[in-house]
Amino acid sequence: MLESAFVIGVDHHLSSLDERAALNALDIESLKEKLSLKELYVLSTCNRFEIYGVAPCIHSAKAAKTSLEDILSEKTGAKLSGHVYQKTGQDMLRHGFKVASSLESMGGGKPQILGKKKKAYKKAKDDGAIGAGLDKFLTTAFHVGKRVRHETLLSREPVSVASAAMHALKDGLPVESNPFIVVVGAGDMCTAAVKHLHAFGYTNVIVLNRTIAKAWNLVESLGYSAAPLSDLPNWASKADAIVTCVSVSKPLLNAASLATRKKALHLVDMAVPRNIEEDVTTLSGVSLIDMDALSVAVKMSKEKRASYVQDAERIINEEVEAFTRWSEERKNAHMVKHLRESFEKVRDDVLGDHSSFEAQKATRLLLNKILHHPTMMIKSGYVPSEGVEMALCLMFGLRCPRVQFLQINSDSVNKGECPFVDVMRQEGLETKTRH
Repeated sequence: MLESAFVIGVDHHLSSLDERAALNALDIESLKEKLSLKELYVLSTCNRFEIYGVAPCIHSAKAAKTSLEDILSEKTGAKLSGHVYQKTGQDMLRHGFKVASSLESMGGGKPQILGKKKKAYKKAKDDGAIGAGLDKFLTTAFHVGKRVRHETLLSREPVSVASAAMHALKDGLPVESNPFIVVVGAGDMCTAAVKHLHAFGYTNVIVLNRTIAKAWNLVESLGYSAAPLSDLPNWASKADAIVTCVSVSKPLLNAASLATRKKALHLVDMAVPRNIEEDVTTLSGVSLIDMDALSVAVKMSKEKRASYVQDAERIINEEVEAFTRWSEERKNAHMVKHLRESFEKVRDDVLGDHSSFEAQKATRLLLNKILHHPTMMIKSGYVPSEGVEMALCLMFGLRCPRVQFLQINSDSVNKGECPFVDVMRQEGLETKTRH
């Protein structure tokens, strides 16, 4: 399976959002037909569109890449041949495992990609587009993603200002206390912050923004509230935490504006220049996390992540090796089966129907001993499969599809008349005979 497996696709490094969106509407069945694939799995997210497939041969895999480039160019109206990448064999495995582990995500370490892969897997399975080989790859990829998430700290380490800010807020403001959180702004930073709050489980959140419609668009699917930015003084008096990131000519909050508050207040200012004056820290029960503190936190986080990525890559390398062994064993299993059947037949012919129990037992043990090492070598994949099947068929008279047409004897080999010699030469192997 491994030698015929591949991935082709585009991601956020090489394509625009519009280009990836153009591919999202493609039907799996029509793709499978256009790309001439036996098996097909499509992963489509905001940051990537990828097709994992099993092709009849390497030429089919290359043709599939060209076809996807043509489809992409047709959908977007631009020539995008340089935007589509292709990986095969172990490179495909490693890439797929990295994607499942979120190492290829725009904000590395986010676990959401694993859920998207599983959803796409179920759809492909329901459509009958996944065979045994691709199924094994995908279930292994899910396993790798879980291992990386549980055996490393990669997914727990914030990688952006917004995630670092919300993790810091969560440390000081437990979800269980059901705090009231006011978010000021609906731009990229506050959008990310709100999504983190929702993921953490906070339920009592309101978003303030100059354009109220934009605030409602952000919160409508999350179950939060929205209000105009002009209502900030009212909501600030009730809040347990205020998170800000808006563009303003002067700070929105300072010590004077919060002086009448009685309860503790957690402030998070992600804006540059400041939305909140530093003098708020002179008030009792008020804490402030600003960009200076967040920059330090993000820097420390990136340093920690470097070691976590190494841990994740170690796991991925282990799983790539294990999958490769499985693929080789599966590819060579029929050779082992034919070899054992051939020896068993010889054994049965020699013993006949009236052999004693002791003879049956002794010859079975002998046969197992003789076949143990060649069986292990064939299964291991250390012996190249190219030419090995033909050699086994030649030496032991096995019925193998690739050489069953050959009628070989020692005289014809010595004369160089054996068709097998020509086949072996085509495989790049040398054949020597004794005189």
